[in-house]
Amino acid sequence: MLTRTDARYGKVFGTLFLLYVGAALFVQTSFIVDPSYLHEEERSLFRYHQAGDPGLFAGDYIAAFFAAFPQPYLYDWATRLWLQAGGDLLVWHRLLPLACWLAFLAGIAEMARRIGDRVTLLGAVGLAVAQPIYLHQITSALPHAFAFPLLIWAAAALVHGSVAGLVVLTLLSGLLYPAMTPLLGLILAWHLIGTERLFAKKSLERNRSLLLLAITGALSLWMVHAALQGTDAFGAALAPMQQTEAFPENGPQGRHFSGVFSPLTYVAGKAATQFRWAPDLLSFLLLMVFACVALYGLAALERGSAGRRALVVFGLCALLLGTAVFVLKPFHSYRFLLYPAFTLLPLLFAVGLQRFCWTFRRSLRFPNAATLGLLALIALSFDSFDHKKLGYWWHLGADQQAVMAFAEAQPQDSLFAVWPGSGSELEMIPYVARRPLFVMYKAHYPSYQDHLLAMRARMQALIDAYLATDAGGLRTLHCDWGVDYLVVDREHFAEGYARPRYFAPFDRRIAEIWGGSRRQDFLLGRPDPGWVAVTTQRYRVLDLARAVGDRQADSRESCGPAGTP
Repeated sequence: MLTRTDARYGKVFGTLFLLYVGAALFVQTSFIVDPSYLHEEERSLFRYHQAGDPGLFAGDYIAAFFAAFPQPYLYDWATRLWLQAGGDLLVWHRLLPLACWLAFLAGIAEMARRIGDRVTLLGAVGLAVAQPIYLHQITSALPHAFAFPLLIWAAAALVHGSVAGLVVLTLLSGLLYPAMTPLLGLILAWHLIGTERLFAKKSLERNRSLLLLAITGALSLWMVHAALQGTDAFGAALAPMQQTEAFPENGPQGRHFSGVFSPLTYVAGKAATQFRWAPDLLSFLLLMVFACVALYGLAALERGSAGRRALVVFGLCALLLGTAVFVLKPFHSYRFLLYPAFTLLPLLFAVGLQRFCWTFRRSLRFPNAATLGLLALIALSFDSFDHKKLGYWWHLGADQQAVMAFAEAQPQDSLFAVWPGSGSELEMIPYVARRPLFVMYKAHYPSYQDHLLAMRARMQALIDAYLATDAGGLRTLHCDWGVDYLVVDREHFAEGYARPRYFAPFDRRIAEIWGGSRRQDFLLGRPDPGWVAVTTQRYRVLDLARAVGDRQADSRESCGPAGTP
């Protein structure tokens, strides 16, 4: 009687939970296919426009910088093949995350089916759908979009005991996202040597396995080495925190994001900010509960089962590699913590919660129904419908689209300048409108000395023009640097606005200029109407040739020679 009643309630709660999962998938997919929603990391992918039109970005410094660092082979080949077949780059970057997202959810479903029942499957998939962190990493359309699909299917290959599957996935990671190749290679080696007792096999079989491991390792090392190769075209390489006195951009107040200097805090913060409320103490307490239930789920799996053995091997390999990277290369360790941990969490939490409810089945009476009910409450606590938390930080509204349309209508070599930063949707001009940009936050990497000096000179020229009190800064930007159009965010000069922001060492220069001038003194706060090519509610696009009196020449000849990067 208890089983029938539990099954009846379980179907009710399961149906409601499935409806929520379906609604979340529908909303999330609508963001993925909507071209007005953009992941901020997509801005670096504009260089692929050249594959369809080699004339685009010819001679552009930022495009040359990005092109100097090749992408993983299969990722690059697939993108170029799509473009050569006449496909649109922006459409490709909609399809790619969708395929990775579905592949990841399919992997979660397969793993849950192997280690549990239908309740486990529904719970694990539902939690993966509900947690924004997965889509946030996938919707970038960069190679790290493949991390979660590769890892979850590696776990599935472990459960099935498929050496061939692990070999294929290890090689695929080298072709798609080499950062995960060391972990997958370590899992393959552990499985062959430990689980399959390599050295207990007969000589011929052992030699075949060793040869397979050696070939896979050699090919993987070759692909990882190719991905790690730097370039001397932009000066001597800089490690984080190196030469910070000469290059403040490389220090804690510079260009690096929080995950570089505080990887553990960054990963915990990424997890906590998934909830609907602010990342406060309650969020972190729930996160701790989530982790404890997941650990209980691992302990509750049947000893000696393929599922438990696979998850333990996966977890130990991830812990070993993550610790090694954290000790040897701490600035690069956050991805080796984030991806493996969150590959396992939804699975183990669903198992742990279900086993917990069954442990107290006499008190709860309907353990499966209780499991699904609690899973539904937990899923609802996540901010599953927030496009920013799903990775699409930027939404191109009417203002941004008007600027993009204007930019796309200009000649191919028209150079635009916008105030750079993580909150500037107009840094998508190269990606959406296919026109070069003078300074881009994403390209301002503090990795090479000459590149930092080049970007520093550009940013200083932009600051002097943007916060100018006379036309001198605008003339320099146009005549010496070749910038044709400067896009002004009107909010920067609105009453009550603190000041435009950027990182060190530019923050000090900005503060000095801003503090030493009156609001009404800034030229771009109220520019001459004759300079303005486009006006929207938020933006003004200034034609710098008009601003410096060079429009009659319809060229930059009267300005003198253009500046260098």
